[in-house]
Amino acid sequence: MELFARNITAAGEIFLENPSETPFIPNWRRVNAAFPGILSDLAAAVEKDARGED
Repeated sequence: MELFARNITAAGEIFLENPSETPFIPNWRRVNAAFPGILSDLAAAVEKDARGED
């Protein structure tokens, strides 16, 4: 959780330094190409979370 919070804070600081800059956000095809199986892993994690499993 602390790492997530630090990354959100860092992203906010970068944005505030140059708010008009468009960030690079890859589409899901690029993400899946870089991390094969990520979409099915995410779907499984969502299903597990919905069932209340750890």
